Amino acid sequence: MRMSGEVATSPAPAVVLVEPSLPENVGAVARVIGNFGGGELRLVNPCDHLSSTALSLATHSAKVLREARIFATLNDALADRQFVIGTSARKRERHARPLPLPQVGTLLPDSGTRLAVVFGRESSGLTNEELALCHACVHVPTQGPASSLNLSHAVGVVLYEMTRNPPVGATPAASALATTRQVNGLKTHLFEVLDAVGFLKPGAEASIRQSFADLMGRARPTDLDVRLLRGFLHRVQVTLRRAGRLES
Repeated sequence: MRMSGEVATSPAPAVVLVEPSLPENVGAVARVIGNFGGGELRLVNPCDHLSSTALSLATHSAKVLREARIFATLNDALADRQFVIGTSARKRERHARPLPLPQVGTLLPDSGTRLAVVFGRESSGLTNEELALCHACVHVPTQGPASSLNLSHAVGVVLYEMTRNPPVGATPAASALATTRQVNGLKTHLFEVLDAVGFLKPGAEASIRQSFADLMGRARPTDLDVRLLRGFLHRVQVTLRRAGRLES
């Protein structure tokens, strides 16, 4: 298993699987990506994705499987992505207004945006913390008693809906969406200032951090937004240092 360093940019959506446990599922997902002409496959702490079982199920898309990029954390896998769609088999209270899959076209940014679609573990899906890294969340409506789909089936229907609603146009450089790496830097900077001004109350700190993380995930900040907010936060820190309330 190889770990990647800097991730390459790609105009096509990256399909990200978080801790998949069954090689046959990963192989089947690679095949689905080949079916829909999707982008690269990114895996976070996967099982043996190059096993004979996985390769046999990938069939003509074995190249997608062999070229899959491996990451230690979801943060690393999304670092260069500008817009991230999380998926869930159920509606989540923490993530505002998760949309049913047929409405995914209303979420898609323009064609110049580096996009990722994230799928969780076969047994438990994505955590709330992982969904907080996403700008939007979709769920697949089902009619039968089994509410969750097999992993490869879920990837298939999501990619199908996305190909039916392709993004168009190009974002001007001045308003390009910030990357996940930039947004994470903003989060870290914000939490430093919130801590300095005493906003992170003992006992509620984790909940407050999660709420701000959820807010930023939904806000779709641009590169300019991030630079503006970090400039403001820097000025707050300078003011606090001059008042002797923050160490240099």
